[in-house]
Amino acid sequence: MQRYLEYGSFSILPYAGTCTERNRKPFWEVFDKALGTKIIMVSYAALKSDAETYFNVPYKVNTRKISERLDPQRSIDPKIEPYTLFSRGRVYAVCAIDEAHYARTARMTRLAGGELVYLSRTSAGLTATPIVTSPMDVVLLAQMLHIPGFEGEEMNDFRKAYLRAKAREARNAKSRKQTVREFTAVTQGLLTSHANQSPSKEVLREWIAAIRERLVGYVIHRSVHSKDKDGDPIIKLDPWIEVFVPVELNDMEMEVQRKIANQLTADGARLNESGVELAARSNGGAERQTVGGPAAGGPWLRGSLNKGPPGGPTAHGKRAARWPGRGAT
Repeated sequence: MQRYLEYGSFSILPYAGTCTERNRKPFWEVFDKALGTKIIMVSYAALKSDAETYFNVPYKVNTRKISERLDPQRSIDPKIEPYTLFSRGRVYAVCAIDEAHYARTARMTRLAGGELVYLSRTSAGLTATPIVTSPMDVVLLAQMLHIPGFEGEEMNDFRKAYLRAKAREARNAKSRKQTVREFTAVTQGLLTSHANQSPSKEVLREWIAAIRERLVGYVIHRSVHSKDKDGDPIIKLDPWIEVFVPVELNDMEMEVQRKIANQLTADGARLNESGVELAARSNGGAERQTVGGPAAGGPWLRGSLNKGPPGGPTAHGKRAARWPGRGAT
């Protein structure tokens, strides 16, 4: 967003925390005064909290009627009622649900996302993993985005047929004779096509084909190889390169490293080559300490403590700093 939005034309407003008057009232006061196009960055936790506060959520939700609106709470606190994402009069231009697969089974989150879609003129869901456990994941996401063709009995019938097929396979798997026959067929290269087939896979293929048929006019599949209408790559940005520059530690920084190294040695810490954990390793008379490397996202410090000859220990270390930039070497 920082790369593409013109500075001063947009107001980016983070929306987080639980739905209380203390959290929400100041936000909406700032929202009303903000200039330019307003972008609300809502966390899933905040979305769920607002929905649970504002709506009367049914105990059981019929997925075939997911498009039905939720009823507002009749006993909602009047002090908080005007300060939620769903309060009366709210209208949004675009509702973009990033990492939409997180809402595939989260009941309240999915219902809340559906309500935001109702309040928006345009909506979009973004995900790289539309199916995590079964095709029903895609069905629930499509229902949340109000895509036609997913509210009837057909999708539920596919789900039931798939579960029945899986149950039959589980029962058959208990038969040792069947298992040995299939393993033998695969090992000898006989009937391999039959051995790799199963009723549940056949149902899955039919189910996914039906889903694709309904989504063909709504889904855009983008990859690093995607091109625009002119045949040019969509992604034209130069690669982002991080350059690690070693810098000598000063006396104060080295003293901190000595203390950390000594404490790690005393605690018997173990070395993790990825640098994710603080660690120590002993090899004869030498001990080496590594402190939270770049991979860990921790302190940008690496140090070592070497026990030298009987005259006393010597220490040395380097401090790693990073300068991210494009085209650097």
